[in-house]
Amino acid sequence: MNVVKDSAYYQTHKLVVTRHQQGADDFIAALKGVNGAIEAIAQPVINIERLPCCIEPLDKDASIITTSKQADYALQRAGLRAHYGINSAKDINDVEALIHDIKSRHQVNRPLLYLRGLDISFDLSSELRAAGFTIDEKIVYRALPVLGLSEELVVGLKRGQIAYVTFFSVRSAQIFEQLINDAGLSAQLETIKALCLSEPVLNSLQDAPWKDRLISKDKTMASMTALVESLF
Repeated sequence: MNVVKDSAYYQTHKLVVTRHQQGADDFIAALKGVNGAIEAIAQPVINIERLPCCIEPLDKDASIITTSKQADYALQRAGLRAHYGINSAKDINDVEALIHDIKSRHQVNRPLLYLRGLDISFDLSSELRAAGFTIDEKIVYRALPVLGLSEELVVGLKRGQIAYVTFFSVRSAQIFEQLINDAGLSAQLETIKALCLSEPVLNSLQDAPWKDRLISKDKTMASMTALVESLF
């Protein structure tokens, strides 16, 4: 926007980021790069627990699939690189696009190995097996819900300082709404806009009285950053 805003404006239009801690920190850093005046609160709704992972004894000929940065981290620890992954090529920014890429480029008689979290929102393996592919799975991390909201966020909500909350997954959106409800703060959401990475995320926000629910142009961090920037 062209209107110059003072520090008081940003103090009363704070943004909440609901990713896990490292993801929240990274996104806030990206926002600061485009508008250093944005006041953001990191409110992780899940904690990541990385599980022991030994990939080497598995089928050496398998092409590896990942759909999250946490699975990518497991690959890095093993000194390997994913053959197929989200953002591995242009326009592959969600699981459906990734499945289409695999079906179009991978030979059905070659095995696949999917490194994933304990909880998944889309059953990639079943989709590929139905298409004739042989795929094994290995769980390399799990995402555990946090037990409550941070004091900083609770204070901001009660003072009416929060203007936006970002959501990057259906699960994080549902956990956040539950935490808000448990804290007795649902009414505070009536003046807050939910910013969603995708349509499924937006549609999952049904139980709280949000002022509005907005969706980013596409399912990328750059698009979410642009959405936030446009609101300030």
